[in-house]
Amino acid sequence: MGIPITIVSGFLGAGKTTLINHALAQSPFPKEEIIIIENEFGQTGVDHALLLQTTERIIQLNNGCMCCSLRGDLLASLSAILEVYQEEQQTVAQVILETTGIADPQPIIQTILTTPHIKNHFYIDSLLTVVDGHHWQQQLQETEAIKQLALADRLFFSVKEPADITQLPTFQETLRTINPFADILSFQANEPLLASDFFQLNKFTATLTEHEMTHSPHEPPTSIITIPFTPSR
Repeated sequence: MGIPITIVSGFLGAGKTTLINHALAQSPFPKEEIIIIENEFGQTGVDHALLLQTTERIIQLNNGCMCCSLRGDLLASLSAILEVYQEEQQTVAQVILETTGIADPQPIIQTILTTPHIKNHFYIDSLLTVVDGHHWQQQLQETEAIKQLALADRLFFSVKEPADITQLPTFQETLRTINPFADILSFQANEPLLASDFFQLNKFTATLTEHEMTHSPHEPPTSIITIPFTPSR
C-alpha cells in the first residue's frame, strides 16, 4: 500500500503535540522509521527532548498555513521522504503530519490523493482531530474547526480539567450532527495512549466516500523560517 500518513489536526492548545508525544512513546515502529512533519507558528512543537534521545526526523513547515501557501512545501517534504525511502533504501514506516490549528485538512488530503508520484507511494491511514474538552464550544464558532471535525476519522476529546469529562456527552451529541461516522476517545495528558488507538488504524479509506470536502481559502500567517528536510546519510 505504501507509506502510511496519519494527519493530526486540532486547534492551538487542544493537545495535538501531547497526543503525538504519547503515541511516539508507544510506537510499534522503531523510532528511526518515523518521520514527523510539523506545521506550527511558534507554539511548542513535538517534544524535542524526546527526539534527542531517539532518531525521529522532524520537518518543520513555518512558511504559512499548510493548506494554503505550504502545499508546495508539503510536496517537497514528502518527495524528500520518498528519496530516503527509495534512493537511500532507509525504511520509513510512518509519517505523522501535524497541521496548524487553523488548517483546513481538505486541500492537504487532496494534495496527497491527487499528486501522481505521492499517491503512488503514500496513503492516508487516518485523520485524527484533537478537541479541547474545555473550550470546544467556543472553537466550534470557527469554520476551520467544523471542517476538522467533519473530515475526522477519529476524535480525541482532550480532558485537561476534571470538569471537562462532564462535557463529553454533550460533545458527542453535537458531533453526530457534524460527523456521524467518526469515533470518539477521551484523552488525558497524564494517561498513556495505546499504540492501537493511533497507529495502523486504516480508517481513512473506509470513510472517504462519506465526506463532502469543501474549502474556503484564508489568509496564511506571515512566515518567518522554513526548516528544510535534509535526508540523513
